[in-house]
Amino acid sequence: MTIIIPTTNIWGFPEKEGEKVLFPQRVEQLKNFITNEGAEGLLISRCDNFSWFTFGGRNHITLNTVEGVASILLTREKIYLFVDNIEKERLRKEEIAPEIWKELEVIEYDWWKSERTAIMP
Repeated sequence: MTIIIPTTNIWGFPEKEGEKVLFPQRVEQLKNFITNEGAEGLLISRCDNFSWFTFGGRNHITLNTVEGVASILLTREKIYLFVDNIEKERLRKEEIAPEIWKELEVIEYDWWKSERTAIMP
């Protein structure tokens, strides 16, 4: 079972003020959440959640949408980034830190197709 949370904010994880939280720690928090919920994965699509997970990366082009042009699917084994072929390089160069990018398995799809085709071809 995969839990898809496109409208629920995940800001509620405990992070001590003034303490630096590293990406691996954040991933581990979410993997624990997935395990505790009995899920297979967590899909992060909302702009605010994407930004939280990537430490400030923006997956949106315009400001009038809740979901961005890229999503992250976190499973117990891997972290996937679903992104169209036009936005992939922008995200790599401008939005996602190299330390985080190297941890992602990028699933690229044609810009005129939906993200769903990349997930379920």
